[in-house]
Amino acid sequence: MIDTPQNDTYQLGRMRATPFPSRLLEVCFGLPETQARIVLFVVRNTLGWYGGSAGLRKASTYATIVQLRHHVGRQSNVPVIEALDVLVERSILELSDRSGVPVLSASLRYRHGALCLRINRSFVEEVVGDNSGETRWRPR
Repeated sequence: MIDTPQNDTYQLGRMRATPFPSRLLEVCFGLPETQARIVLFVVRNTLGWYGGSAGLRKASTYATIVQLRHHVGRQSNVPVIEALDVLVERSILELSDRSGVPVLSASLRYRHGALCLRINRSFVEEVVGDNSGETRWRPR
């Protein structure tokens, strides 16, 4: 028999935890490893950042292709760039330069140095599940 304390709850104020949108988590289960690791990196460095006030989280983070490569454990930049292409194409991530201009081309992404990465808020809000239990993207 498991011994449970009277108040079997977690004190989130004391936990170092990263909130993760449920719908985005569902989508991550279906992503290839490199894409999922990039999403996890962005979530950890945005939603995982705590500003000290209730509910304040960063909306974006900066990283170079080389930094992403190291974080996702790849030997080459190519799989990282290909993964970013798919994540942008599927509207999971948004990429821009430091001035906020979207960086849509893979060749430009590689040349820009640090990229601004952010989870696409509309993607998180627009993912829907159908009766089959599958998660799919619902275009606007």
